[in-house]
Amino acid sequence: MRKWIPAAGLSAVAATGLLLVNQPHAVNAQVVAPPPAVAADTVFLSGGVDVEYAKGVEAVKPVSVNFPGRQVLGAEVMIKGFDISFIDAEHPVHQQKIKLENVQVSGESVKFDARMVLRDNSGDIDDKYAGHVDYVVIARVR
Repeated sequence: MRKWIPAAGLSAVAATGLLLVNQPHAVNAQVVAPPPAVAADTVFLSGGVDVEYAKGVEAVKPVSVNFPGRQVLGAEVMIKGFDISFIDAEHPVHQQKIKLENVQVSGESVKFDARMVLRDNSGDIDDKYAGHVDYVVIARVR
């Protein structure tokens, strides 16, 4: 993770006054110029997606979020909440996974996959389940 922090008081600081730290306790931190400023807005958009059972594999549902008339410069997605359950019967839960991944930006849209699995102790993904994931897209747009 890259994090820009003020570098005041450090003798090796360039005229930019910013220090790029790649690790929390970086020993050989590198002084670099900050990214160029771009006139843009940060937009938060929330939504939800239903994810349905897929026998034998983790369920994946592609999601596309559009920002009409705005070019998306970058984006991240976060889980706001979720609900997942077995459909046919009650089972002991061995594994529960909910992920938002493969975030891609293209023009006016942000695309990502909602991945979900609910597995009992048998080790197989053989019991029907369904769920819903609420998400937030944080996009930098202009």
